[in-house]
Amino acid sequence: MLAGVRMAGSIFFGFCLVLSAFIFVSVRLYIARPDFVMKILKYGMLCGLATIFSVASLIIGYRIQDRHSGTLTRSLKSVQQIWGGDALQRAPEFYTQTIETEQTETENGKVQAKKKVRTDYAGFDTQKIRVNIRSSIRQKGLLKFAGYTFDLAADYKVTNTGTKADQFYFVLPLPDHVGNLTGVQVLSNGRPFTQDTNLADGVHWSGRLAPGEGRTFEIKYQAQGTGQFTYGLSSRPTQIAAFDAEILSDFGDIEIPEKAMVPAEAATDAGKSRHVWKGNQLIAAQDIALKFEIPGNFGALAAKMLMYSPVGLWLFLALFLMLTISRGQSLHLMHYLMIMAGFFTMPLLASYLFDLMPMVAGLLLALLLSTGIMLYYAVLLKKGPELVRSLAFAAGAFQWIFSLAFFLPEYTGFIVTLAGIVSLVLLMRVTAETDWEGKW
Repeated sequence: MLAGVRMAGSIFFGFCLVLSAFIFVSVRLYIARPDFVMKILKYGMLCGLATIFSVASLIIGYRIQDRHSGTLTRSLKSVQQIWGGDALQRAPEFYTQTIETEQTETENGKVQAKKKVRTDYAGFDTQKIRVNIRSSIRQKGLLKFAGYTFDLAADYKVTNTGTKADQFYFVLPLPDHVGNLTGVQVLSNGRPFTQDTNLADGVHWSGRLAPGEGRTFEIKYQAQGTGQFTYGLSSRPTQIAAFDAEILSDFGDIEIPEKAMVPAEAATDAGKSRHVWKGNQLIAAQDIALKFEIPGNFGALAAKMLMYSPVGLWLFLALFLMLTISRGQSLHLMHYLMIMAGFFTMPLLASYLFDLMPMVAGLLLALLLSTGIMLYYAVLLKKGPELVRSLAFAAGAFQWIFSLAFFLPEYTGFIVTLAGIVSLVLLMRVTAETDWEGKW
């Protein structure tokens, strides 16, 4: 206990010594160079103001992110309930069942016979899937979702590969998470399927097949969904001697979801995409899936842009500060405060405009008003056109280009880097003959 008190006392004493030394040096420095100390205080306060605006921009960005996530979730749920969600067509099952007797011993030592059903799954000769997906964009408020309608045609062939006749079962579930299902047609061996009179719970067939005897099933229907289409093969890996699946779509932005099977062929022609999967003696552990995206939902992009706006603010401030200092244009701390407040109106105003109009229009309006306010203030300062041009260039590089670069997520960093390089070259040209002694 005593050792801890001594350690705390030593730390406090050391802190007092450092603080005293700092105060002493600051006082001596102020006596010798009061102008230098005032500049340090000025730029320190400038950094403090920039930090405050940066924190406020981050708070706005996180607020937009939370609001977008909540709105997107609620709107998507509403669309999926009305129209349909991620359509999932599971692969059929083909199997036999055997009743077995199992001997179990009870607690009092008696032997009890218990019957159970054993299911033996068989493979498929062929599975041939054809899906034609047509976009039907769904809109909820200002949000748009990748709705679609699709036609599915599937052909299946099964055979008794055993050495004796047996009772077989074929079960094909109807798709999950879809809206209305229309035009359902089922054929068995080329004839209308009549064994199952109620297809609401799927297609169920049972029958006895002799060794080498086979059967074909064909199903067609139209349905609708939103976001993603999946043909499920992974729930129960089954051997398929010849597998062939083709999905046609008119969506322009298509992704292969994680853990989904990569297509053997993928091509786009005249606005129509074609994805093909093929396999011989296939035992699939992955599903076939396509995820569809559409432009226009920029909520996540808006949140990211606003959360990164502090970076743009610091780069803007640094460039503007260097240009004004190099040209001998002295601005008071209050001038910088007003200019930073004008810069901050962009994320502040954009956070509200995004709820009232499409994001692109809201962002452009916010940029125009923010830059206009800063340029108007620069004109009011009456310090010459050089100040206005410096402010316009800094805003163009690190407010306009910086913000619009987020619409190209693959090249955002590259575009911002180019803007920084161009700004650096301009600074080199402007400040090459500047005598920096006494400028700071």
